[in-house]
Amino acid sequence: QQRIAELERQLETAVEERDAAIERQTASALVNFRLKSELRAATDREKASAEILNAIANTHGDAGHALQQIAETTATFFNAASVTIRIAEGDEWIQTVRVGSGGHLTGSQPTSDSTERGVTLPATVYRENRQIHILDLDNVDPSMAHWPATTARAAGIRTICGNPLRRGGKSIGVLIVYRDRLAPFTDGELA
Repeated sequence: QQRIAELERQLETAVEERDAAIERQTASALVNFRLKSELRAATDREKASAEILNAIANTHGDAGHALQQIAETTATFFNAASVTIRIAEGDEWIQTVRVGSGGHLTGSQPTSDSTERGVTLPATVYRENRQIHILDLDNVDPSMAHWPATTARAAGIRTICGNPLRRGGKSIGVLIVYRDRLAPFTDGELA
């Protein structure tokens, strides 16, 4: 009877040790997976940055080609339905580049060449020189509800991020990235 009780205690201890080892292995596997994911994301960011810098370096006076390359690389990198780049000079949009299926359908583009007319996502990003992230067009902040960008939902767009393009800290244009699914941008992507 005593020998059976001792064997049961040993078995219970062995099971507890096994369970603890499995938990440690699982935790280690999760950490490894997270680190590999972060490394892959950092490598992808570096590759996209290199492609953009290469496009800029090989422009040779053709800014339109460089902007097209930047828009295409951005669309691929962020798995976006479309990307729009608008360059401004003063209070006028002087150049627009669109790639992807929804860039011309979103309703977030200004209806004129002025950066000052109306309240639109690109104009606000440009004028306020700040990033605007609309996580879900089905649940828009009331302060943005009247923006034409909300009509992008009818075109299948669900998540939008607008970023100022800067030279010397001053906004010179905007980069708008559109996703056709509910997929808010991560902190790393926003950065």
